[in-house]
Amino acid sequence: MGDIRYAWRVLRRSPGFAAIAVLSLALGIGANTAMFGVSWVLFSQPLTVSDPDELVAVTDRLTLPRGPGMRGMWQINGASYRDPATGRSYRANLSFPAYMALRNAAGGAADVFAYSFIRESNISVDGWSMTGAGALASGNYFRGAGAAIALGRALTDDDDRPGASSAVISHRFWATAMGADPAAIGRPIRVNGVPFTIVGVSGPGFVGMSRGGFFPPVDVTIPLHAQPAVTPAWGPTGESLFTSDGVFWIHAMARVKKGTALPPLEAKLTATFAAWLKGSSQPSYQRATDVEVRLLPGGRGVDELSRRARQPVRILTAVVAIVLLLACVNLANLMLARGVARARETSIRLALGSGRLRLVRQAFLESLLLSAAGSALGLWIGVFSGRALLRMFTAGAGPIAMTLSADWRTLAVTAAVACAATVLFGVLPSVRLVRRDITPAMKSAVAVGAGPPRLRSATILMAAQVAVSVPLIAGAAIFLQTMHNLQRVDLGFNPDRLVSFRIDPSLSGYERARVAQTFELTLDRVRAVPGVSAATLVGEPLLAGSSSNTTVTREDGTTADVYFNRIGPDYFATMGIPLIAGRPIDERDRLGAPRVVVINESAARTLFGAASPLGRHFRMFNVETEVAGVARDTKYDSLRKAPPPAIFLAYAQTVTPLTLGAMYVVARTTAAPAALMGALRGVVSDVDRDVPVSRMKTQTEQIQETLGTELAFTRLLVTFGAFALFLACIGLHGLTAYSVARRTSEIGLRIALGAQRGNVLWLILRQAVVVTAIGLAAGIPMTIAGTRAVAAVLYGVRPADPLSLSAAVGLMSAVTALAAYLPAHRAARLDPLTALRAE
Repeated sequence: MGDIRYAWRVLRRSPGFAAIAVLSLALGIGANTAMFGVSWVLFSQPLTVSDPDELVAVTDRLTLPRGPGMRGMWQINGASYRDPATGRSYRANLSFPAYMALRNAAGGAADVFAYSFIRESNISVDGWSMTGAGALASGNYFRGAGAAIALGRALTDDDDRPGASSAVISHRFWATAMGADPAAIGRPIRVNGVPFTIVGVSGPGFVGMSRGGFFPPVDVTIPLHAQPAVTPAWGPTGESLFTSDGVFWIHAMARVKKGTALPPLEAKLTATFAAWLKGSSQPSYQRATDVEVRLLPGGRGVDELSRRARQPVRILTAVVAIVLLLACVNLANLMLARGVARARETSIRLALGSGRLRLVRQAFLESLLLSAAGSALGLWIGVFSGRALLRMFTAGAGPIAMTLSADWRTLAVTAAVACAATVLFGVLPSVRLVRRDITPAMKSAVAVGAGPPRLRSATILMAAQVAVSVPLIAGAAIFLQTMHNLQRVDLGFNPDRLVSFRIDPSLSGYERARVAQTFELTLDRVRAVPGVSAATLVGEPLLAGSSSNTTVTREDGTTADVYFNRIGPDYFATMGIPLIAGRPIDERDRLGAPRVVVINESAARTLFGAASPLGRHFRMFNVETEVAGVARDTKYDSLRKAPPPAIFLAYAQTVTPLTLGAMYVVARTTAAPAALMGALRGVVSDVDRDVPVSRMKTQTEQIQETLGTELAFTRLLVTFGAFALFLACIGLHGLTAYSVARRTSEIGLRIALGAQRGNVLWLILRQAVVVTAIGLAAGIPMTIAGTRAVAAVLYGVRPADPLSLSAAVGLMSAVTALAAYLPAHRAARLDPLTALRAE
């Protein structure tokens, strides 16, 4: 305790050093704590269910033949799982008959259950309507998942029957939409206009088989057999999804009994699935090859969110580890510099009989106090910055049910990082402090003629610090160029003063005719709003991250993969997309009229080569389709991707297996779009107050949302690069001051013997120049290797970009030169009498 009190008094006498040390450690430890928390939530945190390790996803792979008469696979809510051992991707979708075949084949070895997401539903409770997410689930869903029930009961097999009317709401929905009313059980609730009765509330934290991303957290779970009433648009007209073997809309999972070997069960399920395909009504399924069923880890549910965050998280994890290392190296140098000022004190204590181990402990306790203070502040920074990082990595993903808090894992990681930091910046200076010869220190001088003191450890540490800082600074410069290039990319359309919003009349249970009528009335009313110059409809807005693709058959019978989008009249004029040839989609293109489409330049080359595509035909969804026009290529779902081959078809000519479903209304305004959003919402309410409006935003906001994660990521890299530069500046300043302090008598003697101030200045600066040069020589290859490792996330800039590398080298050289110049300048102005009097 006496040593701790003494260490505290020593640190209080150096508040500047203590503040820099604590803040440096806090930022380094906080950043690492935050990244650990984010990585845990995104990549490791399981679903809130009992024994999540027992859950497996029932997935499959197969190869379908292509050619005339060969049908592809129509999927609803397509998802996939990746095998952690091989990295291969497996599809998570099944048809209902295939699911039943696999469930029966599993027998008692596994409890196989099914569900399907309703990504956007119109949910009504107590007369209030809201947009939420739903799920269709088999009767054994809650039992198989191991999900707790907080109130009431779970769904059972008796609930999952035609005409089902039971519903289980999530704990989150119960708390937010119903005020956690304990009388919620037995209350009516409507999903897409269909009445249900609430029979249960799921346990806290359970939001279905997805915690966010493409599949949002579930608000209400209803029986699987409610699908025809709730989502009638899913299947081909007149065909039940419960008998159709051509529509894959079921996600299947299983709770495997403990002790069950997976390979034999997978082999049994593969044989069952292959036999089912052979007996299906689809010729392409009967000829499927490479059939395989895999039971992959499912304790985290369907996870489409973490995939896009994996690379940025890896990069930032490496960056924050480097930042902490820089902080520790910098503090080690500062501790060495402080040791010079205390050399006389240390030597006197050694001369009076103090043990060297006691002095090491004393110095180590100072490091421990700094580390403890830095860890406490770092934990606070880590939790709050971790939440901001989590929002950054999930930006634009819609609702999520992920939280980051200071649990035992976070505390353990913080403690471990603090211990490592203490060892890194505390042990080396402490050991060097007591290994020195006490005689020169007792004289307060270095013997004349002994030459400059050896600073090997400090020099090596400083050179390493410069070397590690260069990749951070160059990386920040490269990502700044990437963002600059992405923001200046040619979109192919005019994004200014465009606003869009989503409506889905089918969520209110309307038939196709009324859905089409609602779209037409809404479009007419929007065009009449003052300040709106043009308006149209589109199935998927540009650069929203979503896309639809299919396979079309050319005139010669060959096939090609293309993207497609449903549009309304005036689409190209509203979006500012020039037509290269032909005509656009207009009011003539209605249901019953010959199917015509507009294709983009990429699709024209893909389907017809150099020949004119106008008037040419191909088959799409088994319907003969004529090309009426060719539009300019535009960015489609991503700024990074080249324009894909895209086909634009009239939404009014939508036929099975496509249905009208949801559409986006897009309006071009003459005034600021934000000023018209209220009026646009009012238009939809006037047309039909039961149709909810969602996802209203400007095209500029949509693009910024698309870039949101990358923009925040770049800002973080710039921040960490600036922090590394700041640490390098402090470190080199401390090293130079350390050198000046040890060479005071030598400098005074040189000046007394006639040395010019310029000579003394260069004598001190020379060491800083050498250290910086060594660090740059080591840092440049590290930078080249590091940027090549992240080449996949760059855009319009080479990994070893000469401009970014030169900027990093120049900035590092300038800053370190300035940091070293200040103590060197003071040394050059040293009074020789003052220096020699100490001899």
